[in-house]
Order: sequence, then C-alpha cells, then structure tokens
Amino acid sequence: MRSRDPRPTSGWRFAVVTLVAALVATACGSPAPLPSPSATATSPASAASSSVATPHPATPLATLAPPPPVSWNDCGNGFECGNLDVPRDYADPGGPVVRLVLIRLRASDPTHRIGSLVVNPGGPGGSGVDFVRQEASAIFPPEILARFDIVGFDPRGVGSSTPVHCLDTLDHFVPRDSTAATPTGLADLLDGAKAFAQQCGQRNADLLPHLSTADVARDLDQIRAAVGD
Repeated sequence: MRSRDPRPTSGWRFAVVTLVAALVATACGSPAPLPSPSATATSPASAASSSVATPHPATPLATLAPPPPVSWNDCGNGFECGNLDVPRDYADPGGPVVRLVLIRLRASDPTHRIGSLVVNPGGPGGSGVDFVRQEASAIFPPEILARFDIVGFDPRGVGSSTPVHCLDTLDHFVPRDSTAATPTGLADLLDGAKAFAQQCGQRNADLLPHLSTADVARDLDQIRAAVGD
C-alpha cells in the first residue's frame, strides 16, 4: 500500500509515510474471523474505511471447491511463474476473485523431492516473488533446495498480485517545504496524510476489507492445494 518515490525517504516524506500508515490503520474495521473460536491477529492492511461494509464470516475452507493446479511457465534463471485466482471474499467463494502471482524454484534433486515449501517474507508489503527470485538460493541450505520446491507469492494487495494502488507520490497532497517542526507545518502534514488515506480508501473500497491475516492464511491453503501438496 506504500507510495513509491525514487528519491530517498527523509524529513517530511518519512513523517508523511508514517502518518499515512497510522491513519489507514485507525480508519479501518476488523477483518472477518476465521471459522474457529480462537482469536486471529490481523495486519493493518486488513482495514477498510468506515464507508466500507464489514465482511461476513468466511466459508470454512473444507467446504471450498479445490483450486485448479497452477500452470507453470518458465520465467528465467531456473524459475517458473504462474497465477492462482482465489476468492476475494471467502464468505462468497463464487464471487469476485483476486489473482495471486506465484514463483517456483524446483527441487534440485527431484528423485528425492519431499514437496513444496511455500514462503512469505512478511512485510506488510513484501513481495514473496522477489524474495524467492533474489534470496532463496542464498538463504536456504543445499539440503533444503535439493528436496523441496521453493514457492513464493505476492500476497493479495501486494506487488504483481491484485494490488492496492493509492497514488504514485505524496507531493500532490503535501507541499515540499512542509515540516512537523511548527504547529502550522504539522497541521499541513496531517491534512495531507488524511486526504491521502481517504482517497486510497475510496479507490480500494472493495478490496481493503479482504486483506487480513486470515485471508492470506486461507490463500496459503489454496496455494498448498494448487501446487499439489
């Protein structure tokens, strides 16, 4: 959900990014609970603004139709890439979908392959596709790489998967010379951050309620089934 700017993040820009994150988090409602009595932690990205409807309890995973197998294609340097469509709202499994982008590094010893190791670097906002492409061969020891396919994915709302896109820059809302060092400057920063968060919420109102930790956990289980484990 972050805005991207090629210039270094410093000064007022760092303050605004921090304020936006806080505002988006506090403007949001609670995500749908897992179908169990235990409490589930949720990420700030699970939020929706007060204008977004609260999602209904999700359909238990056991009742979902199995996902189709992932169709893998070569995407360079020994990696394979594919897509998986999953329900945007697990309470409505026949409704709109979000597309997850996946990457796979095949086990180097297929004769003794055990299965798939699905990895998620966390974040919020971290790309699991980039993580596997750039880091898997260095992070995992040879005995793991020999016997497991390493599978990464961009979580819903992130990267190449169905993304949250707010704006490309904060400059539209916040003057370059704004600073939190004075009351007036702080008010400008707050006003700009609020406007940014509100517009981001409006542009992504259908998706934001479905970016919870619980939703990503359900996505992981769909990935598990779709890769054949």
